[in-house]
Amino acid sequence: MVFADLLKELLKENNITQTQLSESTGIPLTTINGWINAGRLPDYNSLRLLSLYFQISADELLLLDSFTPEDSSMLSDNRRKKNKH
Repeated sequence: MVFADLLKELLKENNITQTQLSESTGIPLTTINGWINAGRLPDYNSLRLLSLYFQISADELLLLDSFTPEDSSMLSDNRRKKNKH
């Protein structure tokens, strides 16, 4: 699952629209649309607002709570490859 999928799920579970989220948080509708349709990620302030609004942690919003040891290993491998160049 990616951030866009999680946000869509949160909107559906809470029975709210992108417009309602925008009005409630002050986050521009175009920004929310970009997260959902263009694969963009929220900045720190938006992440904080979303976390407060949905009452979940930033880690949960960024799906960091589902980070596995395999993911960590993959990151280490990618770092090693970058450092060789």
